[in-house]
Amino acid sequence: RADFLGEVAPFKSLKDEVENHQVIIPPMDEAELRRSMEAQAACAGLRFESDLSQQMLDDVSGEPGAMPLLQHALWTLWTRRHGRWLRAEEYRAFGGVRQAIASTAEAVFARCTDFERERLRDIFLRLTRLDESADGRDTRRRVLLRDLIPADSDPASTTLLVKQLADARLVIVTSDEVEVAHEALIRHWERLRAWLNDDRDNLRLREDVSDDARRWENAARDESLLNHRGPRLELALAMSKNPRYRLNPVEQAYLDGCNRLKGRYIREKRLGLFTVVGISLTALILISISITLAVTGQWNRITHPPLPMMWVEIPAGEFIMGSSPEDLVAVRQLCPWCDVLDHEQPQHTVFLDTYQIGKYEVTNQQYAQCVKAKVCSPREDMFFADAKFSNYPVASITWQDAQTFCQWVGGRLPTEAEWEKAARGPKDQPGGYRIYPWGNAWDAHFANVAQPNGNIMPVGSYSLQGDGFYGVADMAGNVWEWNQDWYAKNYYSNTSQINPTGPSTGTNYVIRGSSYKYEQISAEVFARTASRNYYAPGQADPEIGFRCVIGSTP
Repeated sequence: RADFLGEVAPFKSLKDEVENHQVIIPPMDEAELRRSMEAQAACAGLRFESDLSQQMLDDVSGEPGAMPLLQHALWTLWTRRHGRWLRAEEYRAFGGVRQAIASTAEAVFARCTDFERERLRDIFLRLTRLDESADGRDTRRRVLLRDLIPADSDPASTTLLVKQLADARLVIVTSDEVEVAHEALIRHWERLRAWLNDDRDNLRLREDVSDDARRWENAARDESLLNHRGPRLELALAMSKNPRYRLNPVEQAYLDGCNRLKGRYIREKRLGLFTVVGISLTALILISISITLAVTGQWNRITHPPLPMMWVEIPAGEFIMGSSPEDLVAVRQLCPWCDVLDHEQPQHTVFLDTYQIGKYEVTNQQYAQCVKAKVCSPREDMFFADAKFSNYPVASITWQDAQTFCQWVGGRLPTEAEWEKAARGPKDQPGGYRIYPWGNAWDAHFANVAQPNGNIMPVGSYSLQGDGFYGVADMAGNVWEWNQDWYAKNYYSNTSQINPTGPSTGTNYVIRGSSYKYEQISAEVFARTASRNYYAPGQADPEIGFRCVIGSTP
């Protein structure tokens, strides 16, 4: 393909052969596409309804990859044929040429369980090669079937899912390799586009690890090809701990090998310090590394490591999530216009594995260190810029800014379930679950809401009397807090009861905990442990901050 000719340039013999035997095959023009469509239909005894073939040709006019788009639309039409006729009403029903393959993919996705949807997401991300240019023209890549299977997982579940995708003509399986059937799917399936754009940095990291791991495996695991070292290795290890980017066995073995090499290098360096030669060599190595880090921009990450954070361990066990109809009776009287109250039901029991959550919201000082490390985006609000507010919760933070910080410290944003359990306590606590972090009775003195000062306060200002069951502070008032999950009205109806996560996509992300701005009535409603709200991920607000968790639940 013309867009991959640059890949052969480094190999002189191959480049010469390609140049000497190159044949340019242009895309079919409209007349050729028409002959291909109508002649093949005639061979099968099929007929197009009046103007249908012209409508299809008009729809792909000027479209890159017109032939594969048309091919899938024709296949879909054939599955919906009426005797010998291919009808325009059926063509319109599935959305035409551009939506045919996306509609097929969406239909397959809708039939999947939550577990299968996570696997399907990972499969398509692995089958897509990210474009590093400004054009953003992502393309398909061919992947070994075994490389689609995460480490420590059942191969049968992935193999069965790939078969379903092949049956739907979304992927092509040849012996032991898999690839996307048409790149039109990458361009036109909006859900896949959202997955690809959600966190391209981590996807690039995994793609980088995958390419190096394949070369290492093909070279009989030659130790000299363990290329991930130093900050590059640390970033890859942090990515590998995120359950959304699970590694396959070869990738995991490759990173483990890099990590062992790092440990051996450290031990050898320590031994070398006992000799003059060793000291000299070590100095040269350190100088070289320093120059490399300075050039690559990684030096700041070493000179500005994360500041200490206080973590509270939440033990494994059950808790009551959501509000009962009885809980909401009085709340609806306070706020009859609050439609989000209907999204807290049905109340149900949830089990969570052990995890750790920040005792306090992330502060301006902690976030500023991440900015100095050139990892986080700088803030421009008045609190962040003034040193006297260093112990205040950082606010005016987008969802992605918050997630980036949490990943930098080795964690992530909390799921809705993790946040709510930390706020209201376990199922078997005395007196039952807590409506507010401190108990079941509203008290405006226990949180930074509806207060005369009417502004953000330092973290922990209402600690002890306002802390939750486990000792987590500031979970009512001060600032709303970003959660990891997309917001869905019917989340409680569809969610799992063991380590639940939110929907795989959405428009807004969940925020929890209320803020300092609310008056008495609204504060009493939104400061409850079960209260749910939402905000657009790309926007920042002076009332929204965050805290992080460490754990492998999602």
